[in-house]
Amino acid sequence: MEYALNPFALDSSARQSSSFLGVFIVYEDVVAGKRAKETCDALAAKLGADWQIEIEMSSFKSLHLPRMRHIAAAAVINANLVVFSCHDGDLPFAVWTWTELCLQRPTGPTALVALLAGRPCQTGSPRAAEKYLAGLADRRGMQFFSHCHTPAGAVAGRLMPVIQKEPK
Repeated sequence: MEYALNPFALDSSARQSSSFLGVFIVYEDVVAGKRAKETCDALAAKLGADWQIEIEMSSFKSLHLPRMRHIAAAAVINANLVVFSCHDGDLPFAVWTWTELCLQRPTGPTALVALLAGRPCQTGSPRAAEKYLAGLADRRGMQFFSHCHTPAGAVAGRLMPVIQKEPK
């Protein structure tokens, strides 16, 4: 499930509109991609018809390819929100490298969401991916939200902020 770049998403006048939300999803596999897309659809329903939401997606596997990393880097610049949807564990090196190079501020996204699946940590401490993404958001001055997936639960209304920064 990969979407091509949408020319509208690259239009800076649309991005500046207060009723526009650009979302870039980075997902581990088809199940994780579907979960992230459903979360964004639920968010769109909550925002209402006045909002224009553009969603672009890239898989972890695609970020191993130089051409796809370049396309994803261009797309994420125009996103307000970046969603990582993955299982418990460390992010692959190609994904980690891409995040370090591409998620820059102030021109980049303003919020980062971690949608995690898998068994919760018994200690209640953050998972590896969650800990890394929370630190990344903190270093970049982005808001961070995390949600551990439960099959029966709706996600969009329950994203809990882990780190919230005041605008500088």
